[in-house]
Amino acid sequence: RRSLPSHYGTLWFSTFNPGLAPQSAHQIAPAPEGPWQTFLDPLAIDPTGVTSVSDFAPTEDGTLVAYSLSVGGDDKVT
Repeated sequence: RRSLPSHYGTLWFSTFNPGLAPQSAHQIAPAPEGPWQTFLDPLAIDPTGVTSVSDFAPTEDGTLVAYSLSVGGDDKVT
């Protein structure tokens, strides 16, 4: 399952979940049809699946991304 891609600069951003993973991975591509490459995977950060990306904001040119993580659904983010 892929989210609707968003365009920032020369890159397209989307989330992807194969269907059974507890969290979606964030991916980038040079075009909306791909090829897609994972650059932020909450399961790589925390294999237990309780850490999620709660906020995500690329810059207009797509060269930088700000994000925050939430552990166990907590409102306190890092």
